[in-house]
Amino acid sequence: MRKKWLLLIYSLSLSKARQRVSWLENALGKAQSISDDDSRNEPGTYAELFAGECGEWLTRLYFELMEGMHGLPYSQCSDRIEALAFLQEIVATAMWKYGLPVSVELEAFAREFDRLDVPDERFRLYEKAQEA
Repeated sequence: MRKKWLLLIYSLSLSKARQRVSWLENALGKAQSISDDDSRNEPGTYAELFAGECGEWLTRLYFELMEGMHGLPYSQCSDRIEALAFLQEIVATAMWKYGLPVSVELEAFAREFDRLDVPDERFRLYEKAQEA
């Protein structure tokens, strides 16, 4: 079920002109068509994704993405960095747009890396993954 919610939010973001994230599509499958109901129910979809076991799974996904960059050259990490940028966006949306609780780790990540559109910040994220 958790992958379903993340795929739906990813699909919603693509419908708003966000670029595709290859790591997510490999992990979740192809983006789905979005209905008007999906768009109207976006707040509820976020609530489902960040609740209970799904929220815990997102935290584990964050750590998996960070650990997956450890020891790799920066040039081989762009797909994971893109996935982390997407994760940061949805965590920030959950917290600040919808007022949803998120894990301490995800909140710290969203606050510390709120500018992953900036190349230097992406490299700083990569460097943090190398510290682990």
